Amino acid sequence: GTVTVACVDGEWHALPARLLAEVLRCRGHRVDFLGAQVPTPHLIAHLHRTAPAVVALSSSLPVRLPDAHTAITAVQALGIPVLAGGAAFGDDGRYARLLGA
Repeated sequence: GTVTVACVDGEWHALPARLLAEVLRCRGHRVDFLGAQVPTPHLIAHLHRTAPAVVALSSSLPVRLPDAHTAITAVQALGIPVLAGGAAFGDDGRYARLLGA
């Protein structure tokens, strides 16, 4: 299935997400890269159209964790698993786990 890669709303640092998208492509995965600062309604509309296997969300700033939580909850409501990465989620990913990703 397809992997959708996006930065949470308000996150302008798209390079790490872009690198993930390219690595996944190089390993044979189909990838939709949505870029920086993706509003949750835009992300959800895209997911309705494409029905990916998984969504990977990126955020570098802890101040964006509420936006990440909104996106994670909305994506999971569609039954799509979420991977979350970036400095905002902590060195060990603890905030990703706390937010349900």
